[in-house]
Amino acid sequence: GSCFIPGTQVQMASGEFVSIDALKLGDVLADGGPVDGLLEVDGSAEDLYEIGGDVMSGTHAVLDDPQGLWKRAHEVSTGVFLRGRREPVLWNAITRTHKMRVRGKSDGALLVADYMELDETDEMLDALTAALNGHKGSNAALMDAASRLNLDGSLAAYSAGAWTPRALKSCFPAGTPVILGKRAPAVTKAIEDIELGDVLLGGGRVLAKMRLAGDSEDLYRLGGATVSASHSVKLAGVWRHVEDVPEAHLMPNAREQTLHNLITEKHLIYVGNATRGSRERCS
Repeated sequence: GSCFIPGTQVQMASGEFVSIDALKLGDVLADGGPVDGLLEVDGSAEDLYEIGGDVMSGTHAVLDDPQGLWKRAHEVSTGVFLRGRREPVLWNAITRTHKMRVRGKSDGALLVADYMELDETDEMLDALTAALNGHKGSNAALMDAASRLNLDGSLAAYSAGAWTPRALKSCFPAGTPVILGKRAPAVTKAIEDIELGDVLLGGGRVLAKMRLAGDSEDLYRLGGATVSASHSVKLAGVWRHVEDVPEAHLMPNAREQTLHNLITEKHLIYVGNATRGSRERCS
């Protein structure tokens, strides 16, 4: 993943700096706008690089000032590979403009991308669903949709007051039972209590935990689970967004301040009741 070590200093809109692992949903960042999501990531296998005193994973997107281009940390000429260094837990955020400024040893602050880097577009979501269903050409469609966006566009739109945030997140409310274990009989744990390294039924090890702002997210009831509109679920052998499933019922007055999701080795999660057979397979 694209993440930072604990203690990385992130610049707030007020100009002060706060440790990335102390950020809260709704905090407003310099250049980034409000924080819409926070991630805690397993960093045990991540190569780390230092750029101007900031330590981050090699895949993180950074604005390389001398060239004015966005590059991965491992591609920046001033980056130093920290051979043999590992951090058990790394951190990242999702911001309204997908940008952040972090401070290292030097004056000023480094402009970096957030975890998402780009907005989810309808085309990208459709391409992801097609890929889950094994459709040929879906990866090409996904890359084409991403190529029509750029890392500077969202920042310019936000600064001009023309930013329209998208409510396209895939997540669950607190208390959602997640099924653990490699095989039956399995047990469940509330999604907010899942730990990095836990092994989930069908999904393997948990690689990251996510908390997201949910106050504008439509929720649906499907079987034994409550889930956001854009989440992908598999029913009758076909992956679809929850909002496109006829059996899913919109909960018009349901809002949650904080929603949760997980990143697993196999990008699968089973939620619901482990013993009564009421469960949904989600990506």
